[in-house]
Amino acid sequence: MPSHPELKDVAGYGRFLLYLIFLLIAIAIIVQPFTNVTSIIYAFSWGLAIAFALAVIPLAYLLVKRIAKEI
Repeated sequence: MPSHPELKDVAGYGRFLLYLIFLLIAIAIIVQPFTNVTSIIYAFSWGLAIAFALAVIPLAYLLVKRIAKEI
C-alpha cells in the first residue's frame, strides 16, 4: 500500500481474515452433510470472529493515536 503506509499493519490482518473466511466457507461447503462437523466449524468461526475483534482493538488504538499526534 504505497499510498497509505500507515495502514501497512492493518493490511496484513485484513488479508489473513479474508483468507480465513474463504477457507471456512470452502470447508463448510465440503462437510455440509455431516451435522457434527458443521457445528464444530460454526463454533470455530465464532471463536475466530471474537479473536479477530480482540486483535483489531490495539490496531485501532494505534491508528487513533497516530492521527491524534498529527493533529
